[in-house]
This record gives sequence, C-alpha cells and structure tokens, in this order.
Amino acid sequence: MPTRRFLYIFATVFTVSLLLLFIPQTQHHQQFRGKLHDIIFKPKVEESEHSFVFKPKYEDPEHNFIFKPKVEEPESNVIFEPKVQEAEDNFVVEPKVEEPEDNFDRLKLYFQDDLVDYTLPTFDDFTHRAAPHNYIGDGHETFATFFASRDSSMLDPYFLAAQQIVYRVLWDPKSKTDRHTMTVFVAPFISQEQRQYFTAAGAIVRELPLRPFTPEHAGAAGRLKDMFSKLEMWNHTEFSKILYLDSDAFPLANVGSAFELAEEQDCKRDLLPDEDLPKEDEICRYTFAGGQDASGVNAGVLVFNPNEAMYERIVRMSLDGSKFDNGLMEQSALHLAYDEEGPFPPSYLPHAYNGAPDTVDNGEPLYIVHSKLWATQYNAEDAWFKHIFNETWNEMLSFYQSSEFKAARLADVTIADGWKNVLHDLRD
Repeated sequence: MPTRRFLYIFATVFTVSLLLLFIPQTQHHQQFRGKLHDIIFKPKVEESEHSFVFKPKYEDPEHNFIFKPKVEEPESNVIFEPKVQEAEDNFVVEPKVEEPEDNFDRLKLYFQDDLVDYTLPTFDDFTHRAAPHNYIGDGHETFATFFASRDSSMLDPYFLAAQQIVYRVLWDPKSKTDRHTMTVFVAPFISQEQRQYFTAAGAIVRELPLRPFTPEHAGAAGRLKDMFSKLEMWNHTEFSKILYLDSDAFPLANVGSAFELAEEQDCKRDLLPDEDLPKEDEICRYTFAGGQDASGVNAGVLVFNPNEAMYERIVRMSLDGSKFDNGLMEQSALHLAYDEEGPFPPSYLPHAYNGAPDTVDNGEPLYIVHSKLWATQYNAEDAWFKHIFNETWNEMLSFYQSSEFKAARLADVTIADGWKNVLHDLRD
C-alpha cells in the first residue's frame, strides 16, 4: 500500500512538471512573476518616486521616519518647516512692524490722501520777485497759517488747503482783506518749490524751527508731530498781532474784524510765577483769543500778540508733558499757559469765527468753517459745503490767470526794493 501511494504521488508530480515544461507561460503569468520578483527581491529604497507605498511624498512628514528619519533633516528645511514658523527668519516672510519710538501713531487717514484730480496754479515769473500783497512794512497785523506735512507731494491736501487759504484771504471777493498781509509759516523740510507757490500768490513765507515733542503715552496722531513748532510764532515780533488759521479753517467772509474783537488784556500780576516776574512789564499786556470748546480755546483759530517773554513762558511750560493732555498737542500746552484761573486768562471769539459746517444747518452765522472741506466724499450730496473746496479751487486757478491778478502783482513789484531790504535784515 505505501508503494502504490508513492507511485501515485510520483506520477502526479511528474505529469505536472511535464505540463509546466512544455506549455508556454501567459503574459499575465509573466507580469505576475515580475511583480512578485520585485516585491521579494528589489530593495524598497529603489522604488519609483511615484510610489506612494514605498516612498511617501515630502508633503507627508508623518511617514518620514520610515525611510528618512526627521533627525536627518536640516533644521532650516523650508519644505518641512516653513520660514514663517522660524523665529530667527520671521522677517523674511512677515517683517516685524517696528513700534514708533516717539509714541506717535503713523496711521494715515482718508483725508491725508493726495488730491490727484487737482491741477496746480501757474504763475508768471515776475510774481516770485514781487513783494507780499498788502505789505506796508513791519509792525502790522497779519493772517497766518502753518504748513508742515512731512514727505509731502505737490498734491498733498494740506499743501493745497494752505494755498486756498492764501487765495481766500488775499484775493477771493467773498472773503479777502484789503489791508492785511497773509503769512505762511513752514517747517524746515518744506521744499523751495512748495514755498514759491505761496510767495507767487502774494504771501509772506517764514520758516519755523522744529520744536520736538514726545508724547507721554502712545497713540498721538502722527500728522500732528510737528505742531509744537507753532509755538515759535510767538517769537515773530515783526508782527503786532497774528490771526492764525489751521490748514482746515477756511474764511467764508472777510474776518479782519477778529483783530478788533480780540482785545488786549492786562495780566493778573499777583498770580505771576517767579519765572515771569523779571519780565513783568513786558509780558503783562497780552492778547490771546479763540473759539471756545469743551476744553477751552480751540487752537484752530487764534488771535495773539507775538512777545519774546510770552514765547519763553509758553516754551517753558510745554516742556513738561505730564501737565497737559498730550493728545491735543500744542493746544493743551496753550491751555496751560493761558489758563482761565491763571495770570493770563484767554478771551473768546464768537462761534461764527470757528464753527463746524452744521453751524449753518442750525441757522447760525458762520464766517470761518473749520472742516476738511477737500474730503467730503462721505457727506450727503446736498450738503452745502460738499463741493465748496473744489469750486473755490477752480475760481482760484482762473483768477491767477486773469489780468486783474497780474496787474495787482505788478503793483506789488513797485515796493519790491523795500521788501528785499526786509528779507536781507531777516537773513542777517
């Protein structure tokens, strides 16, 4: 029985062997054998880069430890650890925003955008050589404004606004004065080209030295950075009085009457601090008036008399920022110098000399509108002031090309020799 079973097994194996030997292998059989061979004998590291089974893609770092442990990767590998996650290289992708060291907020607001749709006026060459319009010598009253936009273009809104104020004060039939000069105080960094636009239109240009100020706390508006330089106007004693207008305070009528409304006062001598006593006689006759708001005098429109002793007092008091609201800048320093309870209380101008546009809506008179009239895109279309800046600008452009303007500036040339002597003395 064992012999018969053995013979049966032997015969079966022999028959299968003959079949495998003489019958050709099919294509599927060959492919299968090839795959089986690859799986068994071919090393995994030699697999095609497209094989997701044996060589995971680099985007799948979870499986790197099978074929290429993470410890072998360089620390700065941008594929596995993007630079935005590396503290040392963070500035490459996301630069750190440097906090201003002077506590000023550098945020630029919509009303600071250049007025790209506006055209600048053109002037004949001789207008730059003419004397200021209405100039009759030193010792007289003057209107004034202050232009101090840093890195400003020729279409900077405050540059255009200062030009329009010059036009409104000197030339606009609705608001001009026939007996006062117009002075534009400028910061040292204002270009000569910008200054010439003011002088060509008949204004005096005076440079004010910078008076640096660092707020006690962060958040003060960056556009007001140089406003403490306005205090230098008190040192310009060639003027008997100054009616100062912010760059967004536009006369709607002749407001020369404000000089008379701002009466001269005598100080409260018994309240003078020791620092002011040596110059008591010089400092005690003073003028300081403006529109009243919740905190005191609003510095957007002021009438004051330049005085060296008062200049020293104001500068001295402005140096201690802990004593006034830094957010209101020089206005708060002036509140301190001209405190209602102190030796130099202010006087107040009627609201009509410094009012918002809604003053008219309330049926009240308004002679100086204090508003950024060039930025009315968010106001209602039927607002009375909606297009007033643009309309006045176009009137100004036309007037500066008129024979009337040229004749007036030619008349100013006749006093140019005397004016040049004044400039020479100022330079000395």
